[in-house]
Amino acid sequence: MKYLFTFLFLLTQGTLLFSQQADSLNKLIADGVAFHDEGDYESAIQKYDQVISADPKNVTAWAEKAYSLISMGEYDESIEACKKAISSDPESKHLRIVYTTYGNALDALEKPVEAIKIYDEGISRFPEFYQLYFNKGITLTGLNDYDKAVENFHSSAQLNPTHASSHNAIGRIEGIDKTMKIPSLLALCRFMAIEPVGSRAKANLPLIQDIMTGGAEKTGKNKVNITLDPATLGNPDSDEKMENDFSTTGLILALSAALDFDKKNKKKSAVELFQDKFETVCSSLTESQEGNFGFYWEYYAPYFIEMKAKEQIETFSYLVFATDEEKSTQQWLKDNEGRVKSFFVWSSAFEWSTE
Repeated sequence: MKYLFTFLFLLTQGTLLFSQQADSLNKLIADGVAFHDEGDYESAIQKYDQVISADPKNVTAWAEKAYSLISMGEYDESIEACKKAISSDPESKHLRIVYTTYGNALDALEKPVEAIKIYDEGISRFPEFYQLYFNKGITLTGLNDYDKAVENFHSSAQLNPTHASSHNAIGRIEGIDKTMKIPSLLALCRFMAIEPVGSRAKANLPLIQDIMTGGAEKTGKNKVNITLDPATLGNPDSDEKMENDFSTTGLILALSAALDFDKKNKKKSAVELFQDKFETVCSSLTESQEGNFGFYWEYYAPYFIEMKAKEQIETFSYLVFATDEEKSTQQWLKDNEGRVKSFFVWSSAFEWSTE
């Protein structure tokens, strides 16, 4: 019995020491992260190296070191740290971040093809991690492979609907194609629902306003001209539905935009004019949803259809213009903080399609 007590005592002591060491290493990593957040990358790396010295297979320390190195522009060193992390514990869940950093470093070294291979390797192991798809999309964009880039942004948006950068990327790339103006609008508006203030929101507002003109332009005192690209109207000789066909909504938007120049709308603010047209767009989505298909119909359209059904479009319209310096817009947002809060509560609770 004496020997049993001795064994149990030694086992308890060993576990205690292991726990204390783990706590000490975690504290060093936390200190390193704090230094990194302050921009002191060298001090951060010193902390991570202390951890690695004590525990060479600590994937978290290797991952954080790689991230600090890439932040310093030390891309080759970052890649080496990523390789160390992967070989240290090939089964670690923390490697999903490592593959992201690894790909970013290769991309920074102007090795996009190699970067894509690393992203693909990471995706094969962590298919639910949105950042791998998003960063792969960024690399593909740099290669001017917009179709494949958008496919990856679709994946990152579906995996993380609150990732504003994914919606921003989709909206901007689709905006290049005149036939994809409505999908671009929906993606940019989703971005605004997540990030209504800041430099990116301010840069996106003119893009949204341009799409919302619908090609309508006042060309005389009582004359409005509507310019429509024939490609946006679909194939009039075919009854077969095309993927992501928003031709009906595009046409309705153009007709609605022409009303901006009507005398009765002369005194309306930019926000009010946007609201009128966006109400019309959402009504069109509701009426045209049946029979239509494609990512934008199945992913974005239900969000804006519900937005209208929940009577949230007025609040959303003011959020879209939150970066506008117009006093009446800022005053409305100040006077309606409760409605703004309710909008975000509804938006956060929306159930996104994952298919």
